Amino acid sequence: MNIPRGNERVVYRAKFSAITDTDISKAMNQLGEPNRNEALSVDARQELDLRVGCAFTRFQTKYFQGKYGNLDSSLVSFGPCQTPTLGFCVERHDKIQSFKPEAYWVLQAKVCDKVIMVYSVFPSASHIPIDYQGKMCTIQDK
Repeated sequence: MNIPRGNERVVYRAKFSAITDTDISKAMNQLGEPNRNEALSVDARQELDLRVGCAFTRFQTKYFQGKYGNLDSSLVSFGPCQTPTLGFCVERHDKIQSFKPEAYWVLQAKVCDKVIMVYSVFPSASHIPIDYQGKMCTIQDK
């Protein structure tokens, strides 16, 4: 399958499951020829996703129209990727809604010529500044 003809170039495929430095580096070091059956299976999945999505979107839209008063049912979309994506969105929303703020410290400083002038340090929750005006320390070269 990977035989160049004329001015064509040889194509290689990198296989990885995670977008991490380690996985991508490993995949780039183990490039292989594209597999025709794998390519055809990707095409088949895309075609099925499109057809199922179109058919079920039409079914849901017709089914839900007029069933619930304030539901905007002009289009009720479905797609195989939408369900897990919606799950991620709901999970993130729940985490945001249940967030409990915690106090943290903020350091305000001015750096000039390897000297740090600390202006204030205070807890974020109480916002009561603790003044360290005039305290200095030097940055050490390493």
